[in-house]
Amino acid sequence: MGTCVVVARKEEVRTFVAASLQSMGMDALLLASLGDLTQALKDNSVNGILLELTTMVTASPHDKQASQEVIEFFPNSKFKVADNAVRLLSQSFEGFVADCLRFKARPIRRLVRKERVLAVYLSTDPSFEHAEKTVTVNLAPIGCFIYSPKNWKIGDRVWMRFPENEIVMSGIIRTWHAWGNNRLIPGIGIELDGMPLLDVAEANGDSA
Repeated sequence: MGTCVVVARKEEVRTFVAASLQSMGMDALLLASLGDLTQALKDNSVNGILLELTTMVTASPHDKQASQEVIEFFPNSKFKVADNAVRLLSQSFEGFVADCLRFKARPIRRLVRKERVLAVYLSTDPSFEHAEKTVTVNLAPIGCFIYSPKNWKIGDRVWMRFPENEIVMSGIIRTWHAWGNNRLIPGIGIELDGMPLLDVAEANGDSA
C-alpha cells in the first residue's frame, strides 16, 4: 500500500479525498497548509502528492515556490472535489493512483537539487531524429528539469543526449510547466533511469 499527500484547507475535502484513496488501496497523509508540505516530505516516504486548487491559489508566494521545488520529484496533480468525485487537472483519478502505486516511495531529504546548465538534445524517441536542442535548468540525484517551450504529457518517456560526452539517458516526465506562465520556467521535470545526472555534470568537467 502506498501513501499520497493530500493538501487542502478544508477538513471535509481532506477527509473525502482520503476515503477515495483508501478505496483504491492507498493511505493518505493529510495537510491543511501548503507551507507544511516540504517538512512532511522530509519526514515521510510518499508515492505522490495531490494539491487542492483553492488551497494553491490562496497560498503565499513563498509557499508556492517552495512546493514547486519539491513536488516534481513525485507523481503529482492539482485537484478539486466536484459532483461527489475527485477531479484532477492532468489525468483521471484512477490513472494517478496507478502511477503512484508504481512509483517507489521516498522522502526528499536526499534529493538535493543543484542549478546546472548543460547542453542537451531532448527527444521523444531514442533515435533523436527530431531532437530539441535545449539545456538543463537544475539537476538532482534522481532527476532533472529541462527547459522546453513545447507541449509535453506527464507520464511519457523521453531521451536525453549530452553532446559534450555523448552520454545518453532516459526518464519519465513527472512535471510539465507550460510556456506562458510568467512565474515558472517552461519545461519538464524528469525522473531518470540509471546513472545519476550529477555524475554527468562531473563527466562534463563541472564539479562546482
